[in-house]
Amino acid sequence: MRSLREDLDDPERASKLVSKYLPPALQKVSQKNSFAQTILPAVEKAVAISVRRNPKVLTDVVFPIIGPAIRKAVSAALREMVVSLNQIVEQSFTLRGLKWRIEAARTGRSVAEVALRHALIYRVEQLFLVHQPTGLLLQHVAAPIAEAQDGDLVSAMLTAIRDFVQDSFQADGESLDTLRVGELDVWIEQRAELMLAAVIRGNAPLNYRGELQAALENLYLEHYEALKEFQGDPEPFANSEAQLETYLRSESKQGSVQLFPLIVLTLTILSILGAGAYAYYQHRVQLLSPLESLRAEPGYMLLEHQLDGRQLRVKLLKDPLARALPQVLGSQLSQVKSQLGYYQAPEFALKRVKYYAPVPKGARLEVNEAVLVASGVAPKAWVSELERGVKLAAAPFSLQTASLVLAEEKALQEAITQLQNHRVHFPVASALPQADEELQALQQWLMQVSQRAAEAQHKQLEIVIYGATDESGAAERNQSLRKKRAEYVLKQISAANFPHLQLRAQGLEDVQDHTHGRVVFLKVKEE
Repeated sequence: MRSLREDLDDPERASKLVSKYLPPALQKVSQKNSFAQTILPAVEKAVAISVRRNPKVLTDVVFPIIGPAIRKAVSAALREMVVSLNQIVEQSFTLRGLKWRIEAARTGRSVAEVALRHALIYRVEQLFLVHQPTGLLLQHVAAPIAEAQDGDLVSAMLTAIRDFVQDSFQADGESLDTLRVGELDVWIEQRAELMLAAVIRGNAPLNYRGELQAALENLYLEHYEALKEFQGDPEPFANSEAQLETYLRSESKQGSVQLFPLIVLTLTILSILGAGAYAYYQHRVQLLSPLESLRAEPGYMLLEHQLDGRQLRVKLLKDPLARALPQVLGSQLSQVKSQLGYYQAPEFALKRVKYYAPVPKGARLEVNEAVLVASGVAPKAWVSELERGVKLAAAPFSLQTASLVLAEEKALQEAITQLQNHRVHFPVASALPQADEELQALQQWLMQVSQRAAEAQHKQLEIVIYGATDESGAAERNQSLRKKRAEYVLKQISAANFPHLQLRAQGLEDVQDHTHGRVVFLKVKEE
């Protein structure tokens, strides 16, 4: 017992022990039916799981068996069909039947083969609906005169051939769409989990492939949920039989056809259709032509449009500053019915700002990237209007006024310049002015400076009245004379008349400076 327990506890010794006794035990029990019945559910479940996970493995295993079996089944079906048709032809004593017999004797073919080749254009004999991931047959229909084959076997064969072609020729992303077996063609169409295969004898028209594609699309849509939940039961696809039977087509020769009249008729119909299509196209282009004008016009945004008979209905957004709709469309206005809404177009932002704050003469507004630059000369009130206009216009740029000169400041500086350039002249050794007119003119310039300072909203300007002398006379006397001259002018101009000016008199301190002469002049001190 201890030895047996040690054998079982040791994995390597246990595996050797099991491998020694397991094969004879399985060989002995496999002869009994109860063993097969016991493991059958587990084997079926394992196979089903394997097929769902990777059907290619099972396909590769059964492919060597399925291929020869299918070829044998198809050959047998062809032989039985030919024998059946041969019996029909041999019982016919018509002139056509006799002609076919002669040709059969001359070519070494059977009478049935010759009759089939001459009388049949094409016939769809069988249709197979296959679940691609598993290769299971979902539905199979066959023509009454066709010998139906084992549908499950054929569906497995098709899946195996498809996988073989893709693996052998590395055709990833491509699909097998045609097979040729003797005089039979197999047309294959694939859509997601579905594959539809049609077994065709003869030369089917190309548009039949389009019908197969449409049928497969309809089947996929009808059974979408069943395909997503497919577990191997084809019962949900039973109702597709009637739909597939409608695609079992056949066509036989009905005698000779005069091609020339048919060609002429076809060309005539095509010409009429082409002319009608071109006229319709031109009419539609004409009706839609206003759209190009609306799309190209600044300040308009086209939201919706649709043709209503001979009228174009449009839904628009318009900037109030954009051109009126009649100006945009002109003669095309009569064919347009519009529904207008309003918005502020970005391209009209600068124009909208100018509307709220009209640009005065001498000023300029320019947009540089995302900055609105104001330059030139403008009144101070306009700057406030401009700031308000930028906000009202919801302009997508900031305002910069560093390059703008205020008109009030400019006028003040011009008046100051004129004041500082004015001179009141005096006689030699006199403290009284030479002419009263110069004193009156000085008062006028002071008045202008005072007014400009008020307009520029300066609190007060400090102005110094300087008295000056020439180089004649003693220095001490000249110093006293300079001060008297300045004080006399200050007294005469009445500083109380200039509320925005602060005046004071002063003799020129630099006694060596005789460049000014016998005058009084004024200087505005910098703030």
